Parts: sequence; C-alpha cells; structure tokens
Amino acid sequence: MGNKFSMPARVQLENFSNYTEKNNLINVDNFVLTENFGAHGHKFYEVEYVISGIGYNVVNGKSYVLRPGSLFLSTPADFHEVKIVETMEIRKIAFAENAISSGVFAMLANLYDVNLTCAGEDKAIFDASFALIMKENQMKNNQARSYILKNMLECVLLHLITIVVNKSDQPLQADDAGGKGGMQEVLRYMHKNFHDHIDLNSTAAYVHLSPDYLSRLFSKSTGMTFKKYLNDVRLEFAREMLISSRFSVTEICFRSGFGSFSNFLREFKKKYGVSPLKLRKIFFAGAGSSSETPSK
Repeated sequence: MGNKFSMPARVQLENFSNYTEKNNLINVDNFVLTENFGAHGHKFYEVEYVISGIGYNVVNGKSYVLRPGSLFLSTPADFHEVKIVETMEIRKIAFAENAISSGVFAMLANLYDVNLTCAGEDKAIFDASFALIMKENQMKNNQARSYILKNMLECVLLHLITIVVNKSDQPLQADDAGGKGGMQEVLRYMHKNFHDHIDLNSTAAYVHLSPDYLSRLFSKSTGMTFKKYLNDVRLEFAREMLISSRFSVTEICFRSGFGSFSNFLREFKKKYGVSPLKLRKIFFAGAGSSSETPSK
C-alpha cells in the first residue's frame, strides 16, 4: 500500500544495560525520566512504582495519571508509553513468567489493566518493599540475591493482587482448568499474543489440541467462535488506540494484529458502524482538543 509505519519495539530482558547473567529472570532498576518514554512492548512482565513526579501511563490507548504511590503492571500483551508532566523517579522490576511460582503467576495472569495509586498503609508497604528490593539487588552473592528477589517480588505481587481483588469485590481464582489444555490458558495466550499473527492453528498447537477440537471447545466455553473472539480483542484494542493516540489508522491496524488493512476496515465498520477514521473524528469533535493535566 506504500504506507510506512514503525512497529513499537518489543524489549527483551537481555536488552537491559545491567543484565549480567544468561539465566537472570528478574531485573531491578531505579531510573529518572525527564522526557517522554515512547510506545513500546515487552516480551516479559514489568511492575513499576512511582517514587516522585507526575505524568501519565498510556496503556493500549488508555491513559492513567501517575504520581507518587502509583503502581502499574505491564504484560507481554501491552504496549505503553510514559508521558512526563514533572520529572519522575520510578522503580521497576522486570521478570519472566517462570521467575515466579506457578500459583502466583496463575493469579497474576487473571488481572488486566492494573494501574492504581496507593495511599496510607498500602503506600507505606510498597515504599518499604521497593526500597528493600533495591538494596538487596546490590548483593554480591548471585544465588542468594536471586532467591531473595524472587521471594520479595512475589510478596509485592501478592499484595498487589489483594488490593485489586478487594477493590473489585470479586474472588480471584488460580487457573485450575487443567494445564495447557484449559480454556484459561487458551484465553491467556490469545490476550498475550493478539498483536502477532496468531490463529486457531497456532493456538491449538500451543495448548497441544487439534484445531477442530479447540474450535468446538472454544465455542462451547465462550459462546462465540475463536475467530470472532480474537477479532473482538483486536478491535477493542484498535478503538482505544484510535481515540487516545496519534498513530495513523494504518499503524493501528497492524499494531492490533490484523494482517490485512482492508479486512481491518471491514471488520471495524461491522462492529462499530463507522470507519476507524470516522470514529476518531466523532470522538475528538465531542471531546474537544483540551487535555486535563493531573494536579500536583
């Protein structure tokens, strides 16, 4: 089509400047942001905690205010950028899926859009936890450091999970659907990889099922076909990007996982009744051009 666009970077754990060991599954960092950090994705999980400053975390097109005590979780399914209002100090823990116990990860994998700002006792707990993690990360004994970081990371994640569950008033259950053949694992894989060119065949191969069997199981469990569910995930992501980013429609199409621009336009209009460009124009006509700045 001749349109040029740049896909956002997907960072690997090996890309970090202080990455020192091939088997390192947890990376800890403390950094200061004085300018915006552009849109990017990760091949790992990341929990970040704001020590000072003010800004926004824009995740999959949704914008969240950041201030001291803000904590957010980024997954391999997310693209995000950080916009600065006032110079920010952030403490970050990046970790691979197998860096934590399967039980903790199963609960964590059920969380979506984790962006919250803590106060009172919760803020005090995270302040102390992240400070201690930064200190323990300086240990010279690699084996002891890895063990301590794993356990402290799990404590942080479990406290985060508790806060999210208490706010939602809904019980959170670990994935007990039966290993890689369970529907929770299928849905997790889809939400994690919808940006890429996954389909029924590749998903079935991942969970060690035949495509025909997975198709029947998926329809029975969700009430819709695999293709429709995947399209809906991609289209909802595209819609959020349209109304809260400056990416072109072409860029958003491919960032959302569609391999064909014409198919994207057709499916988008079928779901929302208007073209992507029309939806964007309607939204900004109603919202106006003003933007709210978080109070200090």
